[in-house]
Amino acid sequence: MLWLTLALLVFLIISLLRTAARLRKRGKRADASAVTGSLVFFAALTLAVLLLRLDVPYYLLYLGLFTVWMNGYVGYGLDKFKTSTRFDRYMHAFGTFSFALIAYCVIRSIVPEGGSKLFRAIFVWALGGFLGAAFEVYEFLRDKMKGTRNQHGLYDTDTDLAADLIGGFLAGVFAFFFLLTSP
Repeated sequence: MLWLTLALLVFLIISLLRTAARLRKRGKRADASAVTGSLVFFAALTLAVLLLRLDVPYYLLYLGLFTVWMNGYVGYGLDKFKTSTRFDRYMHAFGTFSFALIAYCVIRSIVPEGGSKLFRAIFVWALGGFLGAAFEVYEFLRDKMKGTRNQHGLYDTDTDLAADLIGGFLAGVFAFFFLLTSP
């Protein structure tokens, strides 16, 4: 599984660096920066998980990798964020689902688990909501500092947050039935 993970990571790096280069050529520097930033973040996360031997299942790393690839290649590279509000909502829900599960596994690798299975599933849901809200703040700050237009008003922010809560809830349900063990 390690070799498959490294091969997929190399694919992601090559694919998204090419996407970022194409975006720069088209004059979309902010979008290229977003693609590169998410790539660097995920590559660092994956390498930290592998090198520190954190207890994150490989299938969750693949889910995160797919999320980052969809965000960068499809969302920015194929311009789906500009042409489809649905795509943005689905990416918020799917990204929150993926990264809430990964973040929970990283946390439980560092801090001992505690509480009932239901409590931990609710924690995963809350973690997803927090990550979604934090990403909305990041989008806001990016818009203010770089002059981009990732947020399109209160309705956009509200529906993004609702999608984040749905993704977090689904992550909690998934964790309850497939990831968490009984205390």
